[in-house]
Amino acid sequence: MQDRLKFAACLETSARIAAKGGAHENALRFATVAESLWELEGTPPFPWLKKQLDLDIAAARDSLTEEEVERAVASAHAMALDKALSEAATPLALLGQTDGVPFATANPNVNNLGRPSVDRQTISGR
Repeated sequence: MQDRLKFAACLETSARIAAKGGAHENALRFATVAESLWELEGTPPFPWLKKQLDLDIAAARDSLTEEEVERAVASAHAMALDKALSEAATPLALLGQTDGVPFATANPNVNNLGRPSVDRQTISGR
């Protein structure tokens, strides 16, 4: 159980990084696999972490067509966990290039995940 929750947390971080870096389909896939792991364990992520992930993924989802969203979600549901983890560990520069410039260099937001916004209400989940 603990390993799956750790994997979910790693995938969520990779999803946020991919979303900030403009790799929107990858972001949605990683987030979908992470969500499946949380559901499998019956343990929801911390509300403040979930809120931040939802914000990042919403922006990524909004940038995709409906067909791209469906493809990313279907791919995530069909993906083996080890493949998802392997892809999530791939540096963003390998996920895409922009005119020969490494992805993370062309997308400076990748280094700006920001601090999660936390308040008493968010922590308590109320």
